[in-house]
Amino acid sequence: MEHGKALVTMATMAALAFTGAPAVAGDVEAATKLSRVTVYSEGAALVRRGQAALPAGTSEIVIRGLPEEIEPATLRFSVGAQAVRLAGVELSQVVQKDYVDDRERDLRRRLDALADRRRAVTDDVATAETQLRVLESLASPPAAGSSRALPDGATLTALVSSVGAGATAARTKIRDANLKLRDLDAEKTALEKELAKIKAGRKSSHELRATVETDTPITAPVQVEYVVDDAAWRWLYEARLDTRTRKMSLVRQAAVTQSTGEDWGNVELTLTTARPSESTGTPDVQSMYATLRDPMPKVMAAPAPMMRRGAVAESSLDQIVVTGARRTATEYAVEYTVPGRVTVAADGEPRIYPVASDEFDVELLARAVPAQERAAFLEARFTFTQDVPFDAADVQLYRDGAMVGKASTPAFQPGAPVRLGFGLDERIRVEVLRDREASGQRGVIGRKNVEQRRERFQVTSFHPTAIPLEIVDRWPIARNFDIDVKVDREATPPTERDLDGRAGVVAWRLQLEPRKPATVKHYYTVEYPRDREIEYASESGED
Repeated sequence: MEHGKALVTMATMAALAFTGAPAVAGDVEAATKLSRVTVYSEGAALVRRGQAALPAGTSEIVIRGLPEEIEPATLRFSVGAQAVRLAGVELSQVVQKDYVDDRERDLRRRLDALADRRRAVTDDVATAETQLRVLESLASPPAAGSSRALPDGATLTALVSSVGAGATAARTKIRDANLKLRDLDAEKTALEKELAKIKAGRKSSHELRATVETDTPITAPVQVEYVVDDAAWRWLYEARLDTRTRKMSLVRQAAVTQSTGEDWGNVELTLTTARPSESTGTPDVQSMYATLRDPMPKVMAAPAPMMRRGAVAESSLDQIVVTGARRTATEYAVEYTVPGRVTVAADGEPRIYPVASDEFDVELLARAVPAQERAAFLEARFTFTQDVPFDAADVQLYRDGAMVGKASTPAFQPGAPVRLGFGLDERIRVEVLRDREASGQRGVIGRKNVEQRRERFQVTSFHPTAIPLEIVDRWPIARNFDIDVKVDREATPPTERDLDGRAGVVAWRLQLEPRKPATVKHYYTVEYPRDREIEYASESGED
């Protein structure tokens, strides 16, 4: 018993099978309805509730129509009455001879009717083509050696007129029939797509039978809980930046999909960040052994890659007023309950539900990577002040009400800094000016090859007020003692080295005043033996 309920799970059914329950008096069918659904990133836990009118003595509660994809090990059945005793539960698969539901049956009937209509139209086309061939043969002169005689003038005139009218009618019939075939094929394609959405490939369901005993007649509440696959949810974010107020709202929505074979109608829907499908235990640590082997040829490792910005994709999402889901959080998981009761059809199509909208004060700054693109991009930085993390997700980006693209964000952790890009900053001009380089050979003893990079980044802001700017570039990291990388004394010292933990990536931070060009000198020299060649590559393998 649990909280006054008779309770059986699939884990205890084997033991109950040997209890020697008395003979069953009859079946009591309990009509249950889905009441609550908890959706995970993969899978869902469902709760069905109903009532059973039990006679005195022993009887079997029968619950039909449980989904085919149910995981038997997760089944949990309970009767909410202390007067009822459970003697055993069994779950069996019921193979249906007919289609799973009325929607599929209707769609298949319509497809069959379409096929019949199409065959009739193709038969009309074949008949018309035969008529046309006959008419054309009558209108043609007899072949050499043929016994067919040429008709006289009056007959020929009548024949030509008849053939012309018949041929025109036949061609019209063929043309009209082809138009009908095109419409029928389009209708067939639409019906097939609708049929595919139903995901009614299953031809069976599960039936639960629970043997119960009671001393007096009673109407008792019953509940079935189980887990199914083919259901999931994911985050959809919208970040809306107001550059005048320097505030950013982050709208969170959830996209729920399911193809479990049963519609979730009028249910309480909860979304959880718990991940039951992932490993629940700490990985084992295996023993490690060290042995000697012949040395392998050394290969120069590549330096860290430059930051690259992906192209933004456009979207037509409208602004959504967020009602907000009820949040329940622990230190390890968060649950969001969608307001009201909702319906999610088993067609695999996403249903979008608003969850919450949060607002953050942000710092605006520009960032430029001249080696990749001679332009600056606007970024918003802020400290994530929420008490629970936000999962990684795709985010649609809006700046002052205009769509600027989308990006993928990492998880937001409480108290951690966050940076989001909001597209090209058209009011900042970035120029790359090359100064004189002195590449070649020098030295008398131990001559060396010398390569120089001497570039000036000149940046001008046309904003009405000052704006912070960050310029990012790199210098090579020597992975061989014969390579010597030197930063020239004339170079502008970077504000930060090894940016974001990437070796050799540097950043210069400036305060851009309106219409006052700022310059950064990026000078360095690479020396290496004259009888060797040097190759530059990033970790991604690109130069």
